[in-house]
Amino acid sequence: MSRAYREVQRADKDITNGKDDAAVKRMQKAYNYFSNACDHLVKAADDAYNKAGDKIDKGNSELQKSIDDYADGKVDRGARHYNDAINYYDEALDIVD
Repeated sequence: MSRAYREVQRADKDITNGKDDAAVKRMQKAYNYFSNACDHLVKAADDAYNKAGDKIDKGNSELQKSIDDYADGKVDRGARHYNDAINYYDEALDIVD
């Protein structure tokens, strides 16, 4: 983003100095930098949501283990799985926050 902004500043200077062709080239470079930055932001957001989804899946798995353990009378083990599930859900929330 900073590179794009810098190119816009240079284009502004070129316009002030009457170098319109140079300004157009700089604005095109700025556009390309902005476009690439936006693409990277979208990819980063997608990656974060995928990672959060994985944490939720792991949390769901741990929660199911907890339910099964409680149903089998394994209270301590069920509590441990429940705590693991909550930790995974917290990690997912931290990622998307």
